[in-house]
Amino acid sequence: MKKEFKKRKIGFINFILEMIIIIFYVPKFLAIYLSPDKFDPKLREGIMIAISEVNDCKVCQYIHKGFGRSVGLTEEEIRLLGQAGEIPFTGRDAEAVFYARAVAEDKHEVAEEILHKWKLSEPKRWRESVIAIVKIF
Repeated sequence: MKKEFKKRKIGFINFILEMIIIIFYVPKFLAIYLSPDKFDPKLREGIMIAISEVNDCKVCQYIHKGFGRSVGLTEEEIRLLGQAGEIPFTGRDAEAVFYARAVAEDKHEVAEEILHKWKLSEPKRWRESVIAIVKIF
């Protein structure tokens, strides 16, 4: 069965806004990659695998599954991250993957609810790292 490609239509203003968001988050995103001690590499790649599955980007899936294996994700964890159900993490890491999926699926109310909860319970640096990964991807 051939998969239909969903063409995303974006207006000029929205394109400019997206570019501003990307420019704003690139330094934070690079810091996450270049300083692996500041953010868990397994979670970083888990988030990216989940988003690439939602976006159905085969290139991104291939790259981030490979990166995931290199940082210690098992085949079972990678398989679970590619599905909409169970998440192979616990606690705030599981919420981070759930948040990433919610943003990728345009479930804004869910994403905002998670962010509100994090503001009360999670360190700002951790929150900003998760948000930067999701926004740039």
